[in-house]
Amino acid sequence: MFSAAGGAIGLGLRLGRAFNRATRAFNRAGIDQELTLAKLYPDWPTWWIPESPEGFAAWVFVGLVGAWLAYTAKTLQKQVA
Repeated sequence: MFSAAGGAIGLGLRLGRAFNRATRAFNRAGIDQELTLAKLYPDWPTWWIPESPEGFAAWVFVGLVGAWLAYTAKTLQKQVA
């Protein structure tokens, strides 16, 4: 989970930045002020890209849960061995 969250955050931020560059052109033209990646690319799976602070926080939470699970698994493994 930790690796998946880290990868999703890193790749999502990179892709989000690239997509946001494309949306800036639309915003400058005044087409839509509330343009999101999901609206701009409806056929693409953009649900995992952190576009908002809440989305970024959700992925950070998933990463923290993954780190906690890894730590707990190591602790339990030491107790069994």
